[in-house]
Amino acid sequence: MVAPAPWTEVERAAWSPPERLSPSAWGERYHVVPLRGSAEPGPYRLDRTPYIRGILDVAGDTEHTEVILCKPVQVGGTEAVKVLVGYWVDTGDGAPIMVCLPDQKAAEAYLRERIQPLLETPRLARYLTPSSYDVRRDQIDLVHCSIHLAWTGSPQTMASRAIRFAVSDETDKAQDTEARALDLIRDRLLTFGPRSKHFILSSPTTSDGPIWREFQATADKRYYHVPCPHCGTSQRLVWEQVRWERRELDLEGDLALALEDELACGRARAWYECSSCQEPIEEGDRMRIIERGEWVSVLGPDPVSRRVAFHLSALYSPWVSFGALAAEFLRASRQDDLRNFRNGFLGLPQETAPLTRRTEDVFTPRAAGRRAGVVPSWATLLTAGADTQASGLRAWWAWVVRAWGPRYRSRLVAAGRADSAEELIRCTVDARFQREDGSGFERPLIVAVDAGGGAELLADGNTTWLVYQLARSDPGRVIPVKGYGGTNKPLKLIQARAVHYQPPAGNSPPIPTLLHVLDTEGLKDKLYGLIYGDDDTMWEESDCLPPGYATQMTAEEKTRVGLGKRPQVRWINPTRSRTDWWDATVYCLAAAHMVRADERATRSPPSPARARPEAEEERRSRPRHLGRDTERGGRFGARRRERW
Repeated sequence: MVAPAPWTEVERAAWSPPERLSPSAWGERYHVVPLRGSAEPGPYRLDRTPYIRGILDVAGDTEHTEVILCKPVQVGGTEAVKVLVGYWVDTGDGAPIMVCLPDQKAAEAYLRERIQPLLETPRLARYLTPSSYDVRRDQIDLVHCSIHLAWTGSPQTMASRAIRFAVSDETDKAQDTEARALDLIRDRLLTFGPRSKHFILSSPTTSDGPIWREFQATADKRYYHVPCPHCGTSQRLVWEQVRWERRELDLEGDLALALEDELACGRARAWYECSSCQEPIEEGDRMRIIERGEWVSVLGPDPVSRRVAFHLSALYSPWVSFGALAAEFLRASRQDDLRNFRNGFLGLPQETAPLTRRTEDVFTPRAAGRRAGVVPSWATLLTAGADTQASGLRAWWAWVVRAWGPRYRSRLVAAGRADSAEELIRCTVDARFQREDGSGFERPLIVAVDAGGGAELLADGNTTWLVYQLARSDPGRVIPVKGYGGTNKPLKLIQARAVHYQPPAGNSPPIPTLLHVLDTEGLKDKLYGLIYGDDDTMWEESDCLPPGYATQMTAEEKTRVGLGKRPQVRWINPTRSRTDWWDATVYCLAAAHMVRADERATRSPPSPARARPEAEEERRSRPRHLGRDTERGGRFGARRRERW
């Protein structure tokens, strides 16, 4: 019997099982930091950022499905994401990967500047295909898997796609607060169950921002503890223990500026005071104790959890010294603005103070003695607003009908929930409401229906497509609207835009639609002024208040928030409560502005012939011309309706 020939080294390498490496070990062996855009290019080493090792290994284990990192700037988080994506590409068995950024511009830049150079490194270049068509604006197709790019301003980029690995980067920079990007990504991860992995990281902005809410909602919080070089006590580095020369002096003017420069350049001494022995930990000792540090959970050793949250500050960063931190603090204190220092260096949110008062007590007293379904005598017209929601692959609407008078004086006439498009039309623009003086009946001129939330999936498409279909079936009365706030808001309070919407299924051509884009921040300001103004008669309710109406109408508050280095005043929902009735009322106010309710003349008494049923039916059968200047083709004139 002839003995088999021994295997060659090439055969052994081809048939050997893949090597099992942790993400940190994989990064140090294969990842290369590119020359462009990096201060320390070359082979990836965790000696400079040892705290990243624990985060990477948890993000690559089989015990946890969601990892949150609340971080400052300059701690190595961006490179850690690239290592993790490369690790998934190389060891993820061809599973799809998604990276979500705040907006489309950031996503395209991330793909061009981070993902493509990553895939060109020696270890990952073998997965690239020769076809240039496999690299698109929002997706890269590799030999065995795909990397998808998504952004929070476009829920469609996250919908209808099962993924196993996901990264949500800089979540607090998202401008669209209604996108619910994290929840949408979690829906996409359900297919892979406990094998999925979601890595969420961002610098915080405010206490109600996404990353801080996720951090606070996690039981297994972990902080990096380092030993004191003098007493050996393990402790977390906190800003309150940082000291520097001449700290006790209240310097002003040029002396204060000179101290800032000396601290930043290292000419003035800054140190960390141990919380146990009060001995100074000098800058030269800092990196040595960080190398000996470890992550400690608030739940104790060896916690059992599927979700873990890490917190870091710039006190651990090898690129920011104690002196530089002290100089930045002094500069921020001199300018009386600590937002960027707290967010970008301490990794802590800025506490927000509401600029508006929220009182539920104003609604019930204003409904007393006012019957539902009755139009007050001072009212000149009615409009309706509907907030679109979906549950169980079925759409439903929270709707309100309000009467409007001079200076946008308003009273609630009816409110409810519609479980179908037909019911929504029947309860709003087809409904008849009797006037208080008995002179006849009124119908809402238009209903403004929320067309946002395109990712709310239905059995036959999504909610956006459903609202557009409803508007096309009843033009002139059903007005699709979409609200924007922050830097994405329109230039006007209400701005009409012609859009060509691609239906979600089939090969149908794009459908032309007239969408009204709303400045929700401005409309909410006007709504707040009507409700809480000096004249209580400007905002009236009726006895049809639905359950939870007062709570939802006071769920949002106006707060000064810091988005990057440019703080803004925004309407936020600090408790993440439902706001269906509040949103529907905002859309109803928008509808009143569309038909210029404040410019309508007071309704004159009807003639006797007007009250006859046959005359009323004749009036109802005539086509409706909404708004002003209908003969010249105004916003809701006959010419524009015919054109669309």
